[in-house]
Amino acid sequence: MVASHFLSAHQTAPPGTEDLLERGRAALIEAAERASGLQAHAQALSLYRQALELTSNPAEGAPILLKAAHAAGWAGDPDTAVDLAERAAVAMAAIGDDEGTLEAHTVLAWSLNSYYRADEAVAALQHAYEQLDSFDTEARVGLGLEMSRAFMLNRQYLEAIDVADRVLPHAERIASPGQVVDGIISKATAIASLGRVLEAGAMLTGAVDLADKYGLQAQAIRALNNLAVGQDWIDPLASFRTSEELLERAKRFGGAAWVERALTDLSSMFPSMGRYDEALAAASLENDRLTAFDQQLRRCTRLLVASVRGTDPGAAATLRSETAGWAATDPQVLHGRDAIVGSSYLADSAWEKAFDVYIDLPLPYAVAGALNAAVRARRPDLTRRALDTIDRLFPRGRYADALRTLGDSSLALLENDQQGAAAFSSGLDLLEKVAHPVDVANWRTLFGSLVGLDDPAGLAAATAAQHWLREVGAAGLERLWADGLPGDPVDQQQAG
Repeated sequence: MVASHFLSAHQTAPPGTEDLLERGRAALIEAAERASGLQAHAQALSLYRQALELTSNPAEGAPILLKAAHAAGWAGDPDTAVDLAERAAVAMAAIGDDEGTLEAHTVLAWSLNSYYRADEAVAALQHAYEQLDSFDTEARVGLGLEMSRAFMLNRQYLEAIDVADRVLPHAERIASPGQVVDGIISKATAIASLGRVLEAGAMLTGAVDLADKYGLQAQAIRALNNLAVGQDWIDPLASFRTSEELLERAKRFGGAAWVERALTDLSSMFPSMGRYDEALAAASLENDRLTAFDQQLRRCTRLLVASVRGTDPGAAATLRSETAGWAATDPQVLHGRDAIVGSSYLADSAWEKAFDVYIDLPLPYAVAGALNAAVRARRPDLTRRALDTIDRLFPRGRYADALRTLGDSSLALLENDQQGAAAFSSGLDLLEKVAHPVDVANWRTLFGSLVGLDDPAGLAAATAAQHWLREVGAAGLERLWADGLPGDPVDQQQAG
């Protein structure tokens, strides 16, 4: 290692060369900063560690610990990031550097926030934040903005907005452009989560443009990620396109952590597009730097693909076993786990169980899944409850209009009012413009089941769904929705 060479040289150096360690440390730090600039964060972390080996003075070691913690977080090593940030906070406090201590707490919370531990980030920051009576330094602003992000990720949306509004005016005057953009992203995401999706979308799109103007790729990637989450409520297809753009940016600029997260997210979306091979490739488990949560999500994606393709009849039950062992307190993780459980019940035709799981989740695909499960269960009461939830949570837009039209027309058909058939067809037309292909196929087969395949419109919808299912190789879904498809899908699939 480079550090060991400097140490050996220092030990054998003649008098007058006492600055050898200092020069070696400076060279290592400079190399680490170049590596970080090139997104080689694991290499940067290694170099910072070597620089620490050449450091005995706490005043010199504390800022290196801080830089190393940041590199570890970007390298996809959250445990190391947290450990180094905690050591930096202790070191900064020991030398009486109050601003440095605030920075260390901020990096600690950033590491926790970035790896689905927002509840811990809130606990780590809240006391320090509450002691601040002004935001007149960059370190104070930075801590306040990370507090807003922690509240947002912990689903404390009003608190997140309140903190952002308190801190952002000062950030505009004294913080870096990156900090300002991060604050805008956190506030916008909290606003979106309160149902103000159009307003938030404008803010996040603006954040991407602002980040691009200043060459802030990390902030642009984060804004795209959060924009995709908000778009799920109004246009799932747009959300998918944004997620694809996010992955391409992450590959070029984002470092290992964002690349792997983007792959994990896209792996769960590809099945909804009928792109199963791409889902399996994105859900690869071969990278030894994957976080535990990424590994869990990718295993679930692989099981979901097996269920959809019909290659593993027990995949749905295995999904529930897989998620049963998840130990987490972060709201994102808990809601993600419950959504997977809901999908496993759908795969087992356990419609009412799926409804019970989905209906209380503040996720657009869960609420849409609850509506579908209610109709498949032939339960008008549950259908009305799902429609009430859509009215309460979904913003205006074509997706909400499609779901309401499908739900209302399903109610009419369930209550033997055949006038609902025309409205259902209209709902399918709306859905096709914004929803994933698998959801369109799902509702088409449900239409065939409700009106019967002797109805020309029902048969046409069912036939279109069957064509797509066979084109992408979704034999498991064809069996699952067989009551709304022409012929015997199992026999036909085996014969084909």
